[in-house]
Amino acid sequence: MSSASEGLASRSCRQEPPNGGRNPVGPVEVGSVALTRLLRRRTAVVAALAIAAGVAGGAHAAPAPPAATIAVTGCPADGVQVPTDYLGLSIEWSMVPGWFGTSAAGAVQPMVRLLDSLEPAPGEGGVLRIGGNSQDLHVWRPDAPLTGNRLFEGVINRGMVDALLAVAEKSGWKVVLGLNLRDNKPAEAVGLTRYALSRDRTHRLLAVELGNEPTVYFGSDATSYIARLYSYVRALDADPVTRNVPIAGPSLSNRADLGLMTSLRTSYGERMPFLAWHHYANRPTVTRLLGEDVSKEWRDRLEAVRRAAEGAPTRMDEGNSVGSGGLNRVSNVMAASAWQVDATITGAAAGLAGYHAHAWDGMPFPERRESWYTPFVVRGGLTYPRPTYYALALLRDLPGKRFCNAVTTVPLGDRVNSWTLVDPVTSKLYVYAVNKGETAASDVTVTTPLQYAGAATVSRIGDPGGCGGKQSSIEGSRLPTQGAFTWTPTPLDPVAASAYSLDLEPCQAALLEIPLVE
Repeated sequence: MSSASEGLASRSCRQEPPNGGRNPVGPVEVGSVALTRLLRRRTAVVAALAIAAGVAGGAHAAPAPPAATIAVTGCPADGVQVPTDYLGLSIEWSMVPGWFGTSAAGAVQPMVRLLDSLEPAPGEGGVLRIGGNSQDLHVWRPDAPLTGNRLFEGVINRGMVDALLAVAEKSGWKVVLGLNLRDNKPAEAVGLTRYALSRDRTHRLLAVELGNEPTVYFGSDATSYIARLYSYVRALDADPVTRNVPIAGPSLSNRADLGLMTSLRTSYGERMPFLAWHHYANRPTVTRLLGEDVSKEWRDRLEAVRRAAEGAPTRMDEGNSVGSGGLNRVSNVMAASAWQVDATITGAAAGLAGYHAHAWDGMPFPERRESWYTPFVVRGGLTYPRPTYYALALLRDLPGKRFCNAVTTVPLGDRVNSWTLVDPVTSKLYVYAVNKGETAASDVTVTTPLQYAGAATVSRIGDPGGCGGKQSSIEGSRLPTQGAFTWTPTPLDPVAASAYSLDLEPCQAALLEIPLVE
């Protein structure tokens, strides 16, 4: 959980084309189409397309207000490609006993199935980052009981590590293991890492992360920070089991000095699969959470991190809507799922290596603090969703896809954002659209090259309570307590050649899948 939380950034994906607006022609170029002025209702869309094709219409028909339009103009071979492990979850060490289990044999199977539900295909998991505030407040005690553990403070024992790695192995997810840097006890970090590596039969361990938001105890003093890291790396390399284990960091909070990132990359860049940083949108109302200032901060921060990393991969490995557990009726409603979809895809389009939604649940502990932003909770071995879980589920096919060029045009006051991607293997198009408006529905028309003229499907996140609802679903399906979530997309026929029309209610996100017609 971030202790400091404000905005960050990159470029807009409103649908701004990737690659700075360039539209190179590659070996899988799919052509281009002219953006057609479309009318608001489906019948009006058909009429408008007919007129564009030269078919006579009614001379005195009054046009309806213009709809949002998405014109796909091509999918260049050098478009930004989303990493296959892009989607991630950040989970506190405190949650491991309840969410993953306390032994390999007792690994929580509904958690395995929930992770499977967020994969594009079986075994193609994302990355679990185990850390947060608890990372620097937990200590390695391999044989200690867990009876004294609290919300963010306690011990890590062998059973916790066994259960975590068992869930990762069964689900196909990788693991970033958070180590305590604050206490300055390298030997304990070596002990935990050695045990994890000895139990990691299928090589799920991607890296060990040294400390969480170290500016809390180092400020912007990069010299002292790197010196402590050096003592940990030296201790790790002195052990034959942990020698040369990949490391990650600096796990910076929102407004932390990015100089620590540059210093870490300079010192250990060749050893790091990625650099890590955090971001919370931090706005106290739904209206402000969905506002353009939040989007701009996110784009700006993405760009600032890219410059500080100097070309090294970065993962936003802890983030969410509002820091310190979020806010009721802001972080735990359908509107937050619209924000989550928008932020996650915007990061991918900017070249981010991974996006981790943070999660925790204080209910099993004496403090009983509620986390409003967590995408789901696991209680008594059963899974329970929050609205943002469905944002992650809707995005499960995002990894591995490549961004297309497209132009989104919206009428004045419309808040629709969209992104189009292509599957490099099947050439299927994936069009994501989000209505960030709170009051008006939007009719969206998508025009594609002619080879995409067949039947499509649409999946929408919906909630009977609208933007403020807490009973969200995808096409009416909700996550069951056993964790195995699926849904059936709704068939969607084209309204005319290579044109599709869908409605988006306020705060609704949708995925339109369009296969290539052979």
